[in-house]
Amino acid sequence: MSTNPRSVESLRLKEAKLMNLSQLVEHFVRHGQIAGKSDQTSNWYVRRLGAFESYLKKQGHSLRVTQLTLGDAERYIGFLLSKDTRWADHPYHKPDVGQRLSMTTIHGHVRSLR
Repeated sequence: MSTNPRSVESLRLKEAKLMNLSQLVEHFVRHGQIAGKSDQTSNWYVRRLGAFESYLKKQGHSLRVTQLTLGDAERYIGFLLSKDTRWADHPYHKPDVGQRLSMTTIHGHVRSLR
């Protein structure tokens, strides 16, 4: 018995619309693991997307996937560009007050949002 790819895609879309951001991140990481991505890569995404989720929570966002907009991502990047403390949430470094995030760090957050 063959499954219609369009019906599977439609089902996935309906499922995604019911998810919140943390569920979507969990699904993304699981897919990466199945595809052979390393634990380090998975953790890299989890940290960056978790920071985005924390930012949205502080803004009072619903965190529903269907409520996420390009504007949310743009405001988050603007927030990162304006931060004046590096390493604030880093697991291995002490916070460095008065130092902006590097453009490499900002680009990493942008890549994770894509």
